[in-house]
Amino acid sequence: METAMSTTKSITDDTDHIVRNVLSEILRECKNRNIEVIPEFLVYYIELCRLDPQRGLFEANITNRQNTQAFIKHTVSKLKDKKNRQIATLKIQFLVTDHVQKGYKLINSFRRETETKLHPLLMNIVEQDKKNTIEILYKKISIYAILASGMGNPANSDVLKEAKQVVKSIVEVKEMKTFPSVTNYIKQEVVKTIADLSMGIRLYNKECKKGGYGIKDMPKLLNESIAKLRRKIILNLVESEETSKAITKLILAPLNIKDVRDEYVLEIACPTINSKLKWIQYKDLGTLYRQWIKSARELLVELNKIDDNLQAMISEYHEVIKYLREIVVPQLYMLVKDVFPHFIHLSQIWKEIQDTALYVQELWKLFLALFQTVVSVQLDLTLEEESQMMKWIATKDEPLLTSTTNPYVTIYHDAEQLPDVTLEFDGYCCWALVNVYGALIKGNPKFGIIKYNNKFYCFCCKLAANRFAVNPEEFIIRTVTMARKYFQLISYLNINDLMMEYKGCSGFETEAVDHTHKHDLGTQTEVHIEKSNMVFGYKWNVWSYRREAITGNALLTAKTTSCMTNRMHSKAPCGTQTYGMKRRETQTTTDDYCNTIKPLKFIHGLRGNRKSKTINMDLTEIP
Repeated sequence: METAMSTTKSITDDTDHIVRNVLSEILRECKNRNIEVIPEFLVYYIELCRLDPQRGLFEANITNRQNTQAFIKHTVSKLKDKKNRQIATLKIQFLVTDHVQKGYKLINSFRRETETKLHPLLMNIVEQDKKNTIEILYKKISIYAILASGMGNPANSDVLKEAKQVVKSIVEVKEMKTFPSVTNYIKQEVVKTIADLSMGIRLYNKECKKGGYGIKDMPKLLNESIAKLRRKIILNLVESEETSKAITKLILAPLNIKDVRDEYVLEIACPTINSKLKWIQYKDLGTLYRQWIKSARELLVELNKIDDNLQAMISEYHEVIKYLREIVVPQLYMLVKDVFPHFIHLSQIWKEIQDTALYVQELWKLFLALFQTVVSVQLDLTLEEESQMMKWIATKDEPLLTSTTNPYVTIYHDAEQLPDVTLEFDGYCCWALVNVYGALIKGNPKFGIIKYNNKFYCFCCKLAANRFAVNPEEFIIRTVTMARKYFQLISYLNINDLMMEYKGCSGFETEAVDHTHKHDLGTQTEVHIEKSNMVFGYKWNVWSYRREAITGNALLTAKTTSCMTNRMHSKAPCGTQTYGMKRRETQTTTDDYCNTIKPLKFIHGLRGNRKSKTINMDLTEIP
């Protein structure tokens, strides 16, 4: 997971740590399910997902564990599907973007890596060591020069012998004796300069057919590689364009422009749900092939530029060789200032040719990766009948408007008035884009071009142009909304700046709650033709209305929080309610009871003398 955490540096927001955790969990799930995924691509995918608030990755919702877990599960299922056309399109965009950002950086990193690997040998040369005799120093410097130049293998005796002779021709024995007394920093620079000079001298010897052992003919190999790659790209481009045309026919086949309540709408006339799902697959596949064709064309343009630069470098290389042949006399000492700068120049040109070879190798890898991504997503293509939409455009299309009330809109009827103009959305019709699930239908400048805010738009029919001219801002915002949902269109339509421009637009960052407005309904007989003026909800106190408004506003921001265990998530919440015991009493109709006579006795003689007698006297009243 350390690699994943290092690749999330591009995510900068208040929810960075949560997004990093989401990324780590997705990578962990992919590893458990043996799904191959590039961490950098996953960062690219999550950044695009965050543009759409419905995916639950905005700040107010990302802390919800249930929503985050649903997003992780959805993402893993998409990455698992190797034939997912949206993921394949995003992979092509990511690979091209990653190549643009890292192409030449890889060459510089390769040079730095080579220097790092040769650094121990360089330090062994410059450090004071009694074992480093003059002959050993010559040998070590020769090996360093061979490895640093990339021309040959020092294990080959012929290569090592030639390099040692070249080094001895540059540094004499007397000069080599003073080499140990020089400071280490100067020694390193001297060794690197000797390596460059020996590289140039060996190249000159190769052209003179007096050496150059182990040096391959890089210009010839590069020309063959570039020509082969160009043929591959052109061949696949032709096949892909034919396939794209067939897919476009399948996309246009069920489309129809229909009059609904005096308003024309673009609908998908699919008889069954399966046919509509099939159409959506064709639509995504069409986007994939168009993205592949666009990337292949960019790759071809870049390859042609490299070829032009290579031919210029080869011409310069031969000019330096020709000049050296004129001034260098065999078996005769030459002044250093006369020949060494040209040898250095020769070595620099050869290094540029080597860098070009590395870059062409990266282009080969990119082409094979893009081609493999497209080939992995295949779909059977069955030809359909002609589109009803095209028939409607050819026969019933509206006339193009001449002017509008919007001062920022200008309508051009003739496309020839605007030659070499850059069309927004890469020339695709935004009216069709927002009406049929992000389907790519190419606009036709012959139907008119509309200028809005110094930007130009074209459409698939005059009807679409008229609808856009009335309210262009609506269609632009709807296009941004559509791109947030189908974010593979962002890079293809070149609307990255537009997405940033409308990033703060209300309704995009969070989903607004759709409140249902209610009103009272009543019945009225035909006798009472006058409308009722009774307002049953009337309240004489204005504070009653204010109290209701405050209560309603509080309900909009209130939320219900509950806690549930993992094993109970699929069950309905159950509650128990006890009821108090009822008090039961009996009551007669009348108070009926009996009263006994209270007995009353008096005992005489208890406190008398011994001889007195006790007498009981009954004093009970007799009724």
